[in-house]
Amino acid sequence: MSAKNKKETVPGYRLHKPSGRAVVTLNGRDHYLGKFDSDDSRDAYRTLVATWLANGRRLPLAGVARSVSVAEVCDDFLSWCEREYRDQDGVVARSVENVRIALRPLVHGRFAAIPAVDFGPRALVEFREELVAAGLVRRTINERVGTVKRAFRHATREERIPPSVFQSLQSVEGLRRGRGGAREPEGVTPVPDEHVERALPFMPPTVRAMVELQLLTGCRPGEVVVVRPCDIDRSGSVWLLRPARHKNSWRGHERVIALGERAQAVIRPFLRPGCLDLPLFSPAESERVRWQVLRSNRATPLWPSHVRAQERQRAGRDRRKLNEEYSVASYRRAIARACRKAGVPKWSPGRLRHNAATRIRRERGVEAAAAVLGHRQVETTQIYADTQLALAMDVAAKIG
Repeated sequence: MSAKNKKETVPGYRLHKPSGRAVVTLNGRDHYLGKFDSDDSRDAYRTLVATWLANGRRLPLAGVARSVSVAEVCDDFLSWCEREYRDQDGVVARSVENVRIALRPLVHGRFAAIPAVDFGPRALVEFREELVAAGLVRRTINERVGTVKRAFRHATREERIPPSVFQSLQSVEGLRRGRGGAREPEGVTPVPDEHVERALPFMPPTVRAMVELQLLTGCRPGEVVVVRPCDIDRSGSVWLLRPARHKNSWRGHERVIALGERAQAVIRPFLRPGCLDLPLFSPAESERVRWQVLRSNRATPLWPSHVRAQERQRAGRDRRKLNEEYSVASYRRAIARACRKAGVPKWSPGRLRHNAATRIRRERGVEAAAAVLGHRQVETTQIYADTQLALAMDVAAKIG
C-alpha cells in the first residue's frame, strides 16, 4: 500500500471488549461512542469522523471535549499513572492501585457514559455521597474525590476538555470533621502482644520471621516483603538494609533499616547461597520446605512406587504456580489465617510498625523512634507512637 493510500485511510468503528462500548481511535486517542452496535453509537461515529476529516484529520477542542466521556478521562489518567508512577526497578508503584480503586465507580458506574464536560460540581458531590453511603471513612472519601479532580486536571493538561470543567470541580471542598455524614476512622493502634504471641505458632516459618523482623525494626509491610540478600550490607556488626522499593522511593528518599543481633538472627536462616537477588522471604521456598517436613515425618516408608505414583499425579494436575515474592496482600492473608487458627482477632501487618514505634519511643525517646521508622519529621512519629497519656498517668501516679 502506498503512503498516500495509507494516509487517506479512515479509522474504523470497533468494539472495546472490557466495557462493551464502541470506540474509534483518532490521532492516537480512543473516543468512546456508546453501546457497541447501537444506532446512537454508529451515528456518533459518523459525526465524529466527519468532523475529524473536515478539520484536516484532527478534532477541534470543542469536538474532542464533547466526545470524551467520564470513563475515558479516568482510563487515560490511570494509563498515565501506570507509565509515570514506577519504582527504580521499573515496577508499577502500589499507589497506582489506589488510583484504580478510586476511579472504578466512575469507569463502571452511572457516570461512565456521560460527557466529561457535563460532569460538574453537583455530579462530583453525588459521587461523594455514594462513597459516604458505602461506609467509607472521611479521609478515604476526600482522597478519592481528590483523585477524581487529578484525573480531570490531567485531561485539561492534555487539552481533552476545556479548563473550565476542572476549575468548576475545584469548588467542591473536602469533607470536614463532623459534617457530611461520613464516619471518622478509629485510628490504628498497636497489636496486643498477647494476640501476636498466640498467632505466631500457627504461621509458616517465613511469615513468622517477617512478623518478628517488623517488631524489631519497625519496617513497613511493603519493605519486608521485598527484602533481598543483596540489599543487606553485612560488613559491620550492625547490618544495614536498603530496600529496593519503599514508600518514598519515588521522591528520591533513601531508606536504611539498621539490623541488630536479634534481627540478624531472624534473617540468617533465610540467607541462601547463590540467591543474592531473589526475595529473602519466598512463599514458594516456604512451601517446598513444608513439603519436605511432611515427607520426613511420614508414618509409613516412602517406597519407589510411591514416588512414581506421586510424580504421575503431579504431572496430571494443573498445579498452581507459587510466587517467589510475597505481596502485602498475601502477607496479610497469611497472618489472618494464623489469627483464625489461634482464635484471636485478626490484625494487619501495618499495625506492627506501631508496636515497634511505641516500644522504641517509650525506651529511647521520640527522636530514636523517628530515626528507626525513617521519618524526616518528628511530628510524623507521633502518629505511630502516641504515649503521652501513658506518661501523664505515670506522672500522676508518682506525684499524686
